[in-house]
Amino acid sequence: MKKCPYFVNKIVLLLSILVFSIKINGQQNTVDSLKIVLMNTKVDTTRCNILSLIVSAEPNEELFLVNNIKLQSFVEQKIKTSKIDKPLHNFYLKQLRTVFYNFVNYYSNLSNKSKRLEFYEKALKVSEEIGDKREIAQTLHNLAANYINENFPKALKYYSKSLKIYESLKDKEGIASVYASFGNIYENQGNISKALEYFNKSLKIREEIGDKVLIAFSLNYIGGIYKNQGDTSKALEYFLRSLQLNKEAEYKDGLPPTLSNIGAIYFSQGRYEKALELYEKGLKMSEELKDRYAIAFFYIQLGDIYFKKNKMTDALQFFENGLKISEEIEDQASESKSLAKISEIYLYQNNLNKALECALKSFRLSKELGYPGQIGTSANLLYRIYKKQHKGNEALPMYELYIQMHDSSYNEETRKASIKNQFKNEYDKKEAVLKEIQDKERVIAKKENQKQKIIIWSVIIVFFIVLLFSFFLYNRFRLTQKQKTIIENQKHLVEGKHREITDSINYAERIQRSFLATREQLDENLRDYFVLFQPKDVVSGDFYWAHTLQNGNFALVTADSTGHGVPGAIMSLLNTSSLEKAVELSIIDPAKILNHTRQTIIERLKKDGSEEGGKDGMDCSLISFNSNKTKLVYAAANNPIWIIRENNIIELQPDKIPVGKHDRDSVSFTQHEVDIKKGDMIYTLTDGFPDQFGGPKGKKFMYKKLKELLLSISNNPIDQQQGILQNVLKEWKGNTEQVDDITIIGIRI
Repeated sequence: MKKCPYFVNKIVLLLSILVFSIKINGQQNTVDSLKIVLMNTKVDTTRCNILSLIVSAEPNEELFLVNNIKLQSFVEQKIKTSKIDKPLHNFYLKQLRTVFYNFVNYYSNLSNKSKRLEFYEKALKVSEEIGDKREIAQTLHNLAANYINENFPKALKYYSKSLKIYESLKDKEGIASVYASFGNIYENQGNISKALEYFNKSLKIREEIGDKVLIAFSLNYIGGIYKNQGDTSKALEYFLRSLQLNKEAEYKDGLPPTLSNIGAIYFSQGRYEKALELYEKGLKMSEELKDRYAIAFFYIQLGDIYFKKNKMTDALQFFENGLKISEEIEDQASESKSLAKISEIYLYQNNLNKALECALKSFRLSKELGYPGQIGTSANLLYRIYKKQHKGNEALPMYELYIQMHDSSYNEETRKASIKNQFKNEYDKKEAVLKEIQDKERVIAKKENQKQKIIIWSVIIVFFIVLLFSFFLYNRFRLTQKQKTIIENQKHLVEGKHREITDSINYAERIQRSFLATREQLDENLRDYFVLFQPKDVVSGDFYWAHTLQNGNFALVTADSTGHGVPGAIMSLLNTSSLEKAVELSIIDPAKILNHTRQTIIERLKKDGSEEGGKDGMDCSLISFNSNKTKLVYAAANNPIWIIRENNIIELQPDKIPVGKHDRDSVSFTQHEVDIKKGDMIYTLTDGFPDQFGGPKGKKFMYKKLKELLLSISNNPIDQQQGILQNVLKEWKGNTEQVDDITIIGIRI
C-alpha cells in the first residue's frame, strides 16, 4: 500500500508545535524557533506547513509580506509537480488559498481595495479547482460585500451564486447571512418593502439557530428600517433588544453600530447630550477595535451633534476627519455623506463656492452609488445653493429630483409593507411554537408504544456488548504490555537526548561567560560597583565587556544583542569579538569604537543567506573613565546612561540607532564628555528590567519607575543596592515568566 507522506508530516508538525507551545512565549521567539525547525526539515509538506506558521506568526508587516511571497513561490512550484497524487495536489492547493487569504488581510489593512479583490478572485479559483463548496460560497459572499457600495448588479450576482450553494449544503447560517445582505442592497436602493422582507427572512432563520450575535445583527437591520420610516419608538425597541443580546454574548464588535443607531434615535428626538454620550462611547470602542469604517461614521454623527449646537468649527473638524478616513478606505457612501455635511456648513457660512464644490462631489458619488436618500440630500443642497446664487435654471431640476427621491424612500405603501411583515413574522413564530408542542406530544406517544420492544432488545444488545467488551479488554491488555515496553525504551532515549542538549547549553554558557568582563578587571578599575546580570535562559543576548584602551582609559560596555537564548548568545559572541577587533586597532574614542564595531558586524552578517544581509546587532552603551575618574567619555546606541548626583538624576541620552544594519548606519555615533565627581552613582543598563511584565495588573515595570527606584537607593551601599533590585524584580514578576535578559551595572565614583 502506498503511503501518503503529508499525513505523517502533519503528525510531526503537531508534535513540533506542542514542544514550542511549552517552551516558547512571544511571537518573535516562535518565528525564530520555527525557522530553526525549517532548516532541519527535508520533507516538503512539513516545510510547507512550517512556512505557513512562520507567516501567520510574523509580527512585522514587511517581513509578513516577504515570507508570504516566499511561501507562494514554494507552493506554486510544488503544485506543478504534484498533479499525479490527487490528495497531495489538493494539500498544496489549500496552502495556496491560505496564501491568497493572507494577501487579502494584508491589503485590507492597507485599505487597498483593488488588490484585496484581486486575491479574493484568486482564492475563489483555487476553491473551485479543489471543489470546496463551502469555501466557494464564503468567498463569493465576501466578494459581493466588497461590491455592495459601488456595483449593485455585480454584488447581487455574487450573492445569488453564494445563496444557491448554501441552499445545496443546507447551511442555515450561510442562507441567513445572504438574506441579510440582500436586505442591505434593497434598503440602499430605496426598495424598503423588499429590504424588510429579506431582513425578516434572515431573522427567522437566526432565531431557529439560536445565535444571539446573529439575531442582534438582524434586529439592528430591522430597527434601521423603522427609524428611516419615522417610527422611532419601534426602532428603539429593536435597537435596545440588539444591544442586550450583544452584551449577553459579550460580542464587542456588535456594540458600536447598535450604540450609533440608538444615538441617532436620541438625536432625532432632540436629546443631543444623550446622543453625544453614546456616539463618543461608540467611537472609543471602534478605535479599540480598529474599525475604520465605524470610526468614519461616528465622526459624521458627532459632527451632526455640534452642527445642531451651532459649534461650526467643531462640526467641520469632525466632518473633515470622517471624509479623510472615508477616502482612505474607499468608502464612497460615507465620503458622499461627509461632503454633504461639509457643504451644509459652508452654505450656513455663506461660502457658496466651497459649498457648491462639496455638494457637486457628494451628488456625483451618490448618483454612482444609486442611494435615493443621499441623492435627495445632495440634490436639496444644490437646489438651495443655486437658489442663493440666483441660478433658477439649475435650481429647479435639483428641487424636482429632491422631491422624487424623498417620495421613493418615504411613501405610505412602504410603511404598510413594513407593518405587514412585522405581524407576519410574529404569526410565524407563534405557529412554530404550536407546531413544536404538537410534535413533542406525538414523540411521547410513539415512545410509549416502543418502550417494551426497546427493553427486550436492550437485554440482547447488552449481552453482546459484554461479550465484545471482554474480548476487547483481553486484546487491549496484550497491546498495552507491548506499548509499555516501547514507551520505556523511548523514555530512556529522550532522557539521553535531553542530557546531551542540557550539557551542550551549559558548556555554551561557560564559553560565553569567558567573553564577559572578569571580576579581576572590574575590581582593579572600579572598586565600588555591582553587576546585576540575570539572563532569561541559560545563555544570554545581554553581555558586559571591559578593556583598558591604549590611552590608559578604562572602557566598559553594557549591551543587549538581538534576541536571547541561543540566537542571542551567538550574536553576543559576534558583537564581543567585533568590539575586540576595534580596540586591537588602537581606536580609543568610544564613538569610533562603535562605528568600527558596527561596520564589522554588518560585513560579517552579509553572508547570512538573506537577500539584503542580516539586520541583527546590538543596543549598547560604551563609557570610558580617565585614570583619576574625573572625566567620563561615552557613546551610546539606544541604551541610556544615568548619573545620580546629590539625589538628582542626570540622563545621558543615547543615539537612536543600533550597532548593526539600519537605514541610518552611515551616520556616525555621537561622542560626549561629562565631568564626574566623587560620590556620583553611574548606572548603565539594558531594557530587560523596565520591560519586565508583572505587578497586580500584569504591566511593564517601565523606565520611570526604575529611575525612581534607583534614586531611592542610590545612597545605600553598593551590595545593598544590588540586593534591593533583585528583590524588587522578584516581587514584581511573581509567577510571570521573565521576558528578556536583564543587566544593570552600578558604579560609585
